[in-house]
Amino acid sequence: MTTCRNILITGLILAGLIVSVSAETVPKPVTVYLGIGPTAPIDPALFRDDHKTGFHVFTSVGYSLNPNAEVIGRLEMHLVAVDFEERFGDNVSFDGGGIDMLLFGVDIKLNTHRYGVPIRPFVLTGAGWSRLSQSAITTSLAFEQYAPLLIENQTRFYFNIGIGTEIRPSPTLNMFLLARYLEIRQDSDHISLVPITFGIRF
Repeated sequence: MTTCRNILITGLILAGLIVSVSAETVPKPVTVYLGIGPTAPIDPALFRDDHKTGFHVFTSVGYSLNPNAEVIGRLEMHLVAVDFEERFGDNVSFDGGGIDMLLFGVDIKLNTHRYGVPIRPFVLTGAGWSRLSQSAITTSLAFEQYAPLLIENQTRFYFNIGIGTEIRPSPTLNMFLLARYLEIRQDSDHISLVPITFGIRF
């Protein structure tokens, strides 16, 4: 009787280990990402000098093709404000002028995906469409003075490439840090930005 009980307990322990290892080694097919962080304008020089570092938020849903590759659908919004103080000084009254950039596209993510390793570097690249719109400006300046800072509302193609790392401090928490080069195509002088994103993955 004791031998049967020991065999049963041993069998249950082995079964539990097999299930836990399987749960750890088989990645979920669908992953959700949420992130936020700063967005730095970098090019062209006029755009960089006339706009402040802004911020962005995004959400995306990924589908695993295999343990090392994932297709990610992205919805992202950036807000970059006009830097009136840089051009006109801090004694000018103003309100508005922010540029909203709504992006929707698809990324391909490649990662090391080594089981049991809490830090996993990855790279991604992707493209899609961006909708740029500028809020109205209220200021004492004449229109001719601030007109060069304005952009027209537009829908443009974009692409991005980035490098990052996933950090798993606990079995229930997955975080990531991602730096990207983002380019929004224009007829000339394409708009380039560098978003730095910190977020969670679940």
